[in-house]
Amino acid sequence: MNSERTERNSSNWNYSSAMKPFQSPPHPPATSSWNAWATRALIHLLTAVGIFPCITYYLLFRREDFLSILRKARQETIKNKEFYQDDKLINKVVQSPVAQAYIQGGLEYQLREGFCSSATIRCILKSIPNMSYENIPPVKGGASIPTIVKNNIDNATNGLTKTTIVYGSDGYDAFRQVLKKANDPRFRVGANFLRSPLFGYISPWFVPFHFILGLFGGHFSPIIGYLEDEDLVAIFDVNHTYGGIYLVESQRLFGAIDTIDLSVKNKITRALLVTEIIEPHSQTGDDKLVN
Repeated sequence: MNSERTERNSSNWNYSSAMKPFQSPPHPPATSSWNAWATRALIHLLTAVGIFPCITYYLLFRREDFLSILRKARQETIKNKEFYQDDKLINKVVQSPVAQAYIQGGLEYQLREGFCSSATIRCILKSIPNMSYENIPPVKGGASIPTIVKNNIDNATNGLTKTTIVYGSDGYDAFRQVLKKANDPRFRVGANFLRSPLFGYISPWFVPFHFILGLFGGHFSPIIGYLEDEDLVAIFDVNHTYGGIYLVESQRLFGAIDTIDLSVKNKITRALLVTEIIEPHSQTGDDKLVN
């Protein structure tokens, strides 16, 4: 935790008009090699036992949803795109008021797998001017369910925000309208997406756990900007292994959001969370974030 953050811990804060460059937050502490190996071995064992009943169930009862995800996961990883972590493009994003609100507020990585929604909530809340640090919920694990994340954000702000959910099933036009709000200092946008349509399967794909993760591996991260001319979305990935900020084409991200969440009974797609800051800002707020 840096000195700037420490000074803000006990009360509300606003943000400086000085431009602050993006610096990757501290990585979470590593688990011991033995614990990591044992956990990985147990997960692989349990997955190997359950994969065939799982596949059989989805082929019989949710075949189209299952096959749709398989098709999307076969695409080439976005890591091979020239723009993926292009310094000039990312610097262009970082200069925007919304990105500066995130950077000056204090971005953070998830503690470990299963903590992405908590880290996203904290990143969003810390980016809001006049947000009290004491109201930001502690780091914790939990399911990446949009309705729960929505409630956690609005409950923490005590009326400062109103969050709505835009599902992938609402269509690409609705999705694009939300992306434009990602550049508006009055809004913050979080994305719940399936990783495999963006990055493909973890290699080798035929390892049972890698295959299952490609089907169920939902993730939350904040969108910190949208380059409309280039049609590229800037995501700060709260999983530190993805290197912080990266860019993805809007259609590709939409494909990762417009996927059925196979972990729930109802056929609900993943979604964008749109948090509107509904109280007026102080004089050092949004219009003072950049020169």
